[in-house]
Amino acid sequence: MNKFPKISKLLFEAEEKWIQKAVPESHEGQFKTWCKKHEFDGVSQQCINKALTKKSDGTIQYPDASKMANFAINVSKGKYSHPKK
Repeated sequence: MNKFPKISKLLFEAEEKWIQKAVPESHEGQFKTWCKKHEFDGVSQQCINKALTKKSDGTIQYPDASKMANFAINVSKGKYSHPKK
């Protein structure tokens, strides 16, 4: 039994809201918009795979989108992952 339920609840809520501080409001939804622009329904594993595709010379095809895709992977709690090679 937790002796400090109010403190635990506050810590949990603070931990869950860190993402709101990590992305400025002006950038919210940019990756979702990018995915929809490339004919996906929204952020999905297929969209992440496309954002992380490389050109034949080995460079990233969509550099800005790849940064957003990596961020989506990192905050997805295991829902999304890097493409398998």
